[in-house]
Amino acid sequence: MANPSFNAPEALKLILDGFSVHKGDRGELLTLLLLTLARDATVVEAATHLITPSDARSRILAIPDFFGNLLKCTAKPTKIVRQFIDEFKGCFMHFNHFIKVHEWALLRQDYLLGYMARGAAVLCANNQPGVDIVLMGMHGTRAHTSNLIPILVQTKNDATYTAQPDDALFDAMDPYALKIWDHVTAKTTKPVIRIVFALAVQREDARLTVVKKTKTSVINGVEAKFEAYDFWVAGLASGVLTPIPPQAEDLWDALLQASYGWNEPYKGLNARPKALRRSMNAGGGTHPDHWDSWVLPRSASHDIATKTKGKGQTDSEDVFGLKNPNPSVPPPARSSASTEQASRSRNTGTR
Repeated sequence: MANPSFNAPEALKLILDGFSVHKGDRGELLTLLLLTLARDATVVEAATHLITPSDARSRILAIPDFFGNLLKCTAKPTKIVRQFIDEFKGCFMHFNHFIKVHEWALLRQDYLLGYMARGAAVLCANNQPGVDIVLMGMHGTRAHTSNLIPILVQTKNDATYTAQPDDALFDAMDPYALKIWDHVTAKTTKPVIRIVFALAVQREDARLTVVKKTKTSVINGVEAKFEAYDFWVAGLASGVLTPIPPQAEDLWDALLQASYGWNEPYKGLNARPKALRRSMNAGGGTHPDHWDSWVLPRSASHDIATKTKGKGQTDSEDVFGLKNPNPSVPPPARSSASTEQASRSRNTGTR
């Protein structure tokens, strides 16, 4: 993908639109692409400084260079970013692909060292607590379990995550709780790097927040302290992410929409069959069609309550929505698809 004539995001969109490919549950595929594009850009830069571009050293990434090609934080660095750059001078990474693992235990340092030797990063096992992706750095040029630097990543494509960092997500990326470290093997002198990608933040709200913390982990009654640089990456915007040029922002938005795989069955349908199909997935989403064939949505209840105030009615809500406090006030009309479905049910009911 380092070939400038190859448009990796466009190719991924064609694949997601045209093939049955598991997209991940939280937008992991988009995050893997961003990490890979940043890696390729860093390798290309490194190769231009070598007499022999195929030299193996061109595949070794300086951590500050990689982050400069991933996040728009190094061109005009803040105080905390300058501290990050200085702290990770002489620290390196090596990866060119991701391996999907199937056991939680594979996050131990000895396994992670093996992945790094192969040039692989880790896409974590399904339901792995606290982390989705793990990359490894090293302090110095000789990799050993004692000088590995965990780079822990979570990715979220849910709009409930905003530009405001959620500390609970960072707290879940505790290298002791994840059993990357224990009280014997945690000998590295460098902080952990933790990144959360909140992909669904609107472009106009996109921003990057970087914080350095000192944390205390308690495992089996024993306390252990560690330092961490926490990066909250909010939005798929060119002002935040280096791999996204301004002219490609709409394409990345389309990739984000494609990452919501559960909504695929409703695409390309007219309004009536789309409503009927959603009604068969009762309660499966927030769209009214998932609800209005069997219960009054809360949003509709709010509208009714607003319209009827001042006419003698008393607002009274149950779990699902507004109870009709006055039988003389008819309930709201349901959609034509729902009415037709209810009519068929009455006609075919048991006599």
